[in-house]
Amino acid sequence: MSSIILCTLIFGAYLFPLVAHGSSPNECYECFAHTSWEDCINKTISRTCERGDYMCIKGKISFSKNSKTEHIFFKTCANGNECMTYEKDGTQVPTCQDKKRQGYSVECSVTCCEDDKCNGAVQGQRVSGLLMFVSCVLAAKKLIWS
Repeated sequence: MSSIILCTLIFGAYLFPLVAHGSSPNECYECFAHTSWEDCINKTISRTCERGDYMCIKGKISFSKNSKTEHIFFKTCANGNECMTYEKDGTQVPTCQDKKRQGYSVECSVTCCEDDKCNGAVQGQRVSGLLMFVSCVLAAKKLIWS
């Protein structure tokens, strides 16, 4: 029975920060690069978002003209309504609209998320939490059926 209590305490400690997040400013990763995702990742910093910018955004903008293609890789904080609009239709991103007006062929891809630092390269916290939960369930099952 003590294993069940231990698992409950450990899993509760994992979930508390996710539930308590509430209305406090989100933290997102931030980077900007023109060469690659690797370059962006190497320049990544952690940023506390301004109130109202409660989502994290990650995107890639590619624009071509006269056989020359350029890219912008980015991660940062974003306003929720704007972010969801950009995710549904990447061409709504202001930089994409500007490049299109300048005669470029444009491809814009954006993803948005609400958890702290969810726009990182690795979603390890979610995976480790799931593994911990499954382990606790299996341990509890073994204790109950033994």
